[in-house]
Amino acid sequence: MKIMTWNVDWFRNGKHSGKHDGAYLETDIQDDVKQQIEKKVQDFLQKDDSIVFLQEIPDFRKCSMITGEGFKPICNMKDANMHTVAISKDKWKDKTSDFFNKSRDYTNRIIVVEKNDVILVGVHIPDLHRQEKNSDKEDVTKLWNRLIDFCEKHNPVAICGDFNTDSKYDKDGKEIEQFRKLQELMKLGYCEPDGDAKSKPTFKDLSHIDYILVRNDLKDRVKSYKIFEEGKGLSDHEPLIIDIDI
Repeated sequence: MKIMTWNVDWFRNGKHSGKHDGAYLETDIQDDVKQQIEKKVQDFLQKDDSIVFLQEIPDFRKCSMITGEGFKPICNMKDANMHTVAISKDKWKDKTSDFFNKSRDYTNRIIVVEKNDVILVGVHIPDLHRQEKNSDKEDVTKLWNRLIDFCEKHNPVAICGDFNTDSKYDKDGKEIEQFRKLQELMKLGYCEPDGDAKSKPTFKDLSHIDYILVRNDLKDRVKSYKIFEEGKGLSDHEPLIIDIDI
């Protein structure tokens, strides 16, 4: 099985006209970047037994890689701006709503899919430190807790996406909650497998915040884990791909 995860940054590739990076403006979308990303994803999905998880898709209805013939898109909360999307040519079932409700807990950022008893999860965890309102911080914490509870009960094969955490300590020397939550998740029996991509920078600030985590009992089945070189430079995040025998 071949899995890709990629935060595509709303197809804007560094063009941020809003007051802050989190402000989505449709005019920031760079059509040439969007077309190149779509082509890379479509080509990857021609491989047998492949699936792609994308974060920060601004409008799923305008993506040719989603609307193209033969592709099976799965997207939660389709009216939201920042989608986490799963795309495949295979018949994966959308199981998200079975485990995550559609209240104000960022459920547009998580996708759960299942095929032949294999469960995969795609996530985009917001950065706790960038949430200005206490209610937003509570929502991010709630998403973390729900994800951890889900993984403890259902043992997905892999969890992949943008976790927005890298260093154990922030600039003030205090342990950050985001990192503790990631460690709590990994202690359930998950690891970042060995491979070229392990611990390499995945974000523009040279931090490592994107992961494909696999169950510990499956790590020896990983044939390769690397940065998808063909997608470099098309987003502020690098795409990761894994090839694993399932």
